[in-house]
Amino acid sequence: MSKTNYDTRPIVENEILDEVYANREALAARFNYDVHELGKYFREQGENLEKQGFRFVTKEDVEKRQ
Repeated sequence: MSKTNYDTRPIVENEILDEVYANREALAARFNYDVHELGKYFREQGENLEKQGFRFVTKEDVEKRQ
């Protein structure tokens, strides 16, 4: 059983969801289910991507366009 307790799944098999759930569990386990460490990892990954030229859309960007 998953430590993340997201065991409620649709009855229909779905390869994409299976992969999403497996990746989510692997990431959670990698950081010993510590949400703060996982958040730090995501921030670092975002910073690395921005250095490579990727741009993330923010809530403020969306509000400006409305």
